[in-house]
Amino acid sequence: MVQNTVENCYPMVFNGLWGAVFSFSKKLMSLNKLKRAEEIV
Repeated sequence: MVQNTVENCYPMVFNGLWGAVFSFSKKLMSLNKLKRAEEIV
């Protein structure tokens, strides 16, 4: 019973962490684009 709960919960946690990392990297990329745009100007 506990094993089944862990198996069901782990993918959700993994997807949540991956989503957080992905959104964070997107924010960093947009920040870098803004910095480059300022340097060009």
